[in-house]
Amino acid sequence: MRNELDHLPQTKQQELAHVVRVLFEAFEAAQARRNQKWNKQARILKLMLYGSYARGGWVEDPVSGYTSDYDILIVVNDEHLVDFEYWSAAEDRLMRDMTIAGTLSAPVNFIVHSLSDVNRQLERGGLSSSISCAMASRSMRRRASASPSRATCQRMKRAPKRRRISRDGSTAPAAF
Repeated sequence: MRNELDHLPQTKQQELAHVVRVLFEAFEAAQARRNQKWNKQARILKLMLYGSYARGGWVEDPVSGYTSDYDILIVVNDEHLVDFEYWSAAEDRLMRDMTIAGTLSAPVNFIVHSLSDVNRQLERGGLSSSISCAMASRSMRRRASASPSRATCQRMKRAPKRRRISRDGSTAPAAF
């Protein structure tokens, strides 16, 4: 399991560094607008690249125009921080950076989970299937259609059990 991005070309590494900056800036801005007690300890614990870029099998097809997206898992320390309103500015900014500003060559697709939820998912049989199911749910919600069925999500959860992720992220997959 990789924990560096050195398998990616320099331009992709620079794009991911930009994505990280945008995510942290949007997180800090959202945090500054809120006064709840739990918000004072709000933290991004880990950012993890997964999917085709993490595996080294991304696609950039100039003929069809298809480009693999950057898949990013954001692990936060509190359940409140997974709220869409907390992350909508980051999503909008990353979309503009790709479509208008041209600072990104690929779309960014991120999901947010709390550390406790990540560990629950790992104990139940794997996070990768949960990430896929969560992304399918999110994509379907955007299109205003139904979420994937429980049976669909259960079929996706066939991965072997994985270790827990500690607060310092020492057992985390491909992270940056």
